[in-house]
Amino acid sequence: MKDKYEEIGYSMRDLKEIKEILES
Repeated sequence: MKDKYEEIGYSMRDLKEIKEILES
């Protein structure tokens, strides 16, 4: 379970960064 949560956390971080890049 811990690995799953870590993967989700990392993907969420990546999505936020990608969103910021696309918006700018």
